[in-house]
Amino acid sequence: MWLGSLLGLGSALSWACANVAIKSASQRFGSWGALVWLQVIGGAIALVAALIVEGAPGPVADVAPHLVIGGAAACAAYGGLFESLRRGQVTTVTPIISSWSLISVAVAVLYDGASLSGLAAIGIGLVVAGNALLARSTAHPNGSQQDRATPPAALAFAAVAALGFGAMVPMIDTIGASVGRLWTIPLVWAVELCLIVPVLWRLDLLEGPPRRAADWFVVARSAVFEVGGFIALSLGLSYASVTVVSPLSSLSTAGSVALGLLLLRERVTRHAVLGAAAASAGVVLVNL
Repeated sequence: MWLGSLLGLGSALSWACANVAIKSASQRFGSWGALVWLQVIGGAIALVAALIVEGAPGPVADVAPHLVIGGAAACAAYGGLFESLRRGQVTTVTPIISSWSLISVAVAVLYDGASLSGLAAIGIGLVVAGNALLARSTAHPNGSQQDRATPPAALAFAAVAALGFGAMVPMIDTIGASVGRLWTIPLVWAVELCLIVPVLWRLDLLEGPPRRAADWFVVARSAVFEVGGFIALSLGLSYASVTVVSPLSSLSTAGSVALGLLLLRERVTRHAVLGAAAASAGVVLVNL
C-alpha cells in the first residue's frame, strides 16, 4: 500500500507543477495553442505508456458513446483550465477548478444512491465557503491591485473547467474499466482534439507549432507534468484502494496554491488565501 500512497502523492505534485507550467505556456502561446500542442505531446507520451504497461487496448467500440461525451466534456474542462490560468492567478483559480469533485459526489448521491459521509459533507461546506471567499476577493472593482489580479472572467472559466472535469471524470472511469486505465487519456484527448481543432481553425484561433527549442520545452514540460499525474494516479490505484490514493492526489490543489504563492510570487489578499486554504482542505475531505 505504501507504493500506492507514494504514487498518489506523486500525482498531486505532478498536477500542481502542471498548473504552474500551463499558466506559463498559455501566457506564451495563448490558451488554445498551448492546449492543442500540450495534448498532442502529452497524448503521444500517454500512448507509449499505455502500450508498455497495458499492451493493446480493450474493445473501444463498447465505450464509443462514453468517449464522445468524455471528449466533449474535456473541451470544456481543458478550455476552461487554460483560459482561467492565462487570465488569473494559480492561487485563486485552482481551488475553483478542483471543486469538480463536488459534482462527482452530487452525481453519485442523486443518481447512484450513494450515501454522503460526515467528512464529505464538511468538505463540501468548506469548498463552497472557500470559493465564495475567492469570488468575493475579486469582485470589488474599486479594490486594490491584489484584488483585481484575477478578473471575474478567470473565475467564470474556472467554473466551466470544474463542470467539464466533473462530467469527464466519470466517463474516464467507465472507459478505463473497458479499455485500460492508461488508455483513457490518449483516447479521450484524441476525441477532444477532433472536436475542438476544426472549431479553432474556423475561428482562426489555432496556433501553429512552436518554432524554437525553448518554446517546445515550455509546452513539453506542461505535457509531461499533466500526463505524469494521470499515469501516477492510475498506477497508484493498482497498489492501493481509491480511498487511499484519491485523497493524496487531491493534495494537488494545496500544492498549486503553495506554488502560486512561493514560486510565482502571486500577491493575493488575506481573504483569498483563507478561501484557497478552505477550498483545498475541503477537496481533500470530499475525497476521503
